[in-house]
Amino acid sequence: MNTSGLAAVHLAAAATTTALQDPPAPPQAQVQTAPATTLADLAAAYPDLCTQLRAEGATVERTRILAIEAASLPGHEALVAEMKADPAVSADMAAGRLLAAEKQIRAGQLQAIKDVEGATAKVAAAPASTATAKVEDAPKETAHQLAARARAYQDEQAKLGVKLSVAQAVAHVENNR
Repeated sequence: MNTSGLAAVHLAAAATTTALQDPPAPPQAQVQTAPATTLADLAAAYPDLCTQLRAEGATVERTRILAIEAASLPGHEALVAEMKADPAVSADMAAGRLLAAEKQIRAGQLQAIKDVEGATAKVAAAPASTATAKVEDAPKETAHQLAARARAYQDEQAKLGVKLSVAQAVAHVENNR
């Protein structure tokens, strides 16, 4: 074998291996900055990110408040205001609290109705015979008798100088039986 051929193979292999290649450049040293520990540091280091976070937070809070208001019921305005002010209260929690408050009010109303029914059950009803007896005991007057009494009343009033219509005379006579 020819040594020059072997040397050529060796040189070709060496050109493709990493051992004979130039070493890679060392990574550029990253600038070590102090971590952001305050909101001002974070806003200065990442202003776009802070703007996005604020917008997303405002949207989430607006959605929470609108959901609480949508679940509100008349008469619970103070509870709704309290829940809107507390950021820990979610819309689901608010709906549950409103439902519990409404159930408590309804239970109180039901108890009040039961108390009234219990008290009124002890009251005796008026006897029906006395109420109908007065109407039935009144003498039945015919239309001719009523007309005659009305004419007599009308004549009496005419002597006093008061002119009455037939309708006025009939109404007076009916009311003063």
